Amino acid sequence: MKRRMAALLLALCAASLPAAARAASIKTVMGLDGEEGRDWADSAFFPRVQAMTGVGIGAFWQYRDDAAYQDAKRKALAGEAPLPDVFFKADLTPQEELTGATDGTLVDVAPLLAEHAPNLSTLLDAHPDWRAAITLPDGKIVALPTLATAERQVVIWINKNWLDALGLPTPTTPQDYRAALIAMRDGDPNGNGKRDEIPLRAVGPWDIKWLQAFFGLAANDYNIYMDAQGVVRFAPLQPAFGDFLAYAKDLFREGLLGADAFGTSNAALALDDKDALALRMGGLISLAPYTLLNMGQATAFTALPPMAYEGRTVYRDLQGPVWRGSFAITRACEDPAAALRWVDALYTPQGGILAWAGLEGEDFAWRDADHWGFLTQEGMRPESAILTEALMTGGAAMPGLQPYDFWGRIDIEAERHVMAESAKVAPFAALPAPLVYWDAAQQQRLDTLQAVLGPAVDVGIARFVTGETPLDEAHLTAFQGELRALGADELTALWQHAQDAGATPGESFAKP
Repeated sequence: MKRRMAALLLALCAASLPAAARAASIKTVMGLDGEEGRDWADSAFFPRVQAMTGVGIGAFWQYRDDAAYQDAKRKALAGEAPLPDVFFKADLTPQEELTGATDGTLVDVAPLLAEHAPNLSTLLDAHPDWRAAITLPDGKIVALPTLATAERQVVIWINKNWLDALGLPTPTTPQDYRAALIAMRDGDPNGNGKRDEIPLRAVGPWDIKWLQAFFGLAANDYNIYMDAQGVVRFAPLQPAFGDFLAYAKDLFREGLLGADAFGTSNAALALDDKDALALRMGGLISLAPYTLLNMGQATAFTALPPMAYEGRTVYRDLQGPVWRGSFAITRACEDPAAALRWVDALYTPQGGILAWAGLEGEDFAWRDADHWGFLTQEGMRPESAILTEALMTGGAAMPGLQPYDFWGRIDIEAERHVMAESAKVAPFAALPAPLVYWDAAQQQRLDTLQAVLGPAVDVGIARFVTGETPLDEAHLTAFQGELRALGADELTALWQHAQDAGATPGESFAKP
């Protein structure tokens, strides 16, 4: 009965639109979505968006395998295969956007947004840096983004239950953090009478590099960041990098950092034994504790607050609020205005909820005034069925506004806890450097440099921290010289050129 009523309400919504809007149609949609069991042709999501906008879709070219999609997308953009009307969950690269804009394969929607995508246009007007992030150097906009206005941050998590058992507050300085880890190592906070605690579990240099923020360094995956004066820096060449290495080495030497942090296996404890791991773990570095543990164990951990270094607090925002390349209209589309009306519905809270949670009364319901949950009780579909039959989350990023305020009220305590803790870190998080559009030659050079510099930095960190390479001035200077020989200064100059060319930081890129 609820299903029929929901369908009727959506039909009435569509019927209220002008006849021209109801008649508009997107002939073909192509994109990447490998969520197991999801078939776009059978999904309730697309008829619901049609009911909101009056714009229907004729055929779906859905790819579940990433390699197959990338090949098909390349051929379509190169004219070697038919173009779809639109790319949805498009996973377009900046170079594909630039090329598509130059040869006319992708439609410039910049002049159309205000009239035909008023919801998105309003958001971009309110956040000029978001607009700048999706605008090509010639002023065109050929791909629309995912807007993750409160996306989760990578967090340095610490076991609050253990802190309470030891009578310790949440650390607020690197020194306090080290002292808390020592107390976890020595104080038997899990109460089993054994000295088997792992104060901090990390999985490789990528995790360890988040500790750089203790020393004023918050670099991206290229090891690049922009300082407060707008000067681009290569983190391993900065004086504070040695302080970071010394701190991490001390944690490793003292047994505060898991002994397998730089290994490929854990001889003492299987990674998949999550219950046993939870009994021994004092902290981890990740988007959520349940990346290593079970969902119900997440609430034991709290976020370590970002810490000031020489009077300034920095923290890396992993992705920023703008995820580019999620949606594009091609020259095959006969009615770009209709395609924009369709996607614009996703840049509203209602559209975001439709993609993330489905339809109220059919897929989810409010439990009380503050919490909602999926309708999975007896006689209803399991949550996995709701995900595949009605939602669009999972797989490649979809265009639209992610409804974090709504999601933060889900009736899963662990999920609410993780979002609330992540929100404590978010005010300090900023992208290390602006989003830019590199041309093909620049991107090729960046890729070439990163292919050697990225591993060199990670291996160097591992060797210094584990003691394989002595950490003294001579060895650190030699290491930095090796990085310069591999192109660290050239990499820095490429980013500085992009900065000087006009990719100035907005509110998303630099915070005091």
